[in-house]
Amino acid sequence: MKTALRAVGLAVLSLWMGCANFDGAVRALSPKVSRDTLKAKILETQKARLDAAVAAGRMTAEQTQQASARMSANVDRLLDA
Repeated sequence: MKTALRAVGLAVLSLWMGCANFDGAVRALSPKVSRDTLKAKILETQKARLDAAVAAGRMTAEQTQQASARMSANVDRLLDA
């Protein structure tokens, strides 16, 4: 049950991040993928979006640092649930 809830949570997170990749979120829960690897992949996607926002002038570097810290904490909560 816990794995199923994590899969749903990751699917929601991927939709929120613009990935819309439910199958990828479920596959990412494979026992072969460590928690740290999964977290890194999620945050990597978010970092690319934040970097694009800075390049486009929609966010400052300080805002992206704050957003990254919040996202990291949110991913930790999701993965540890």
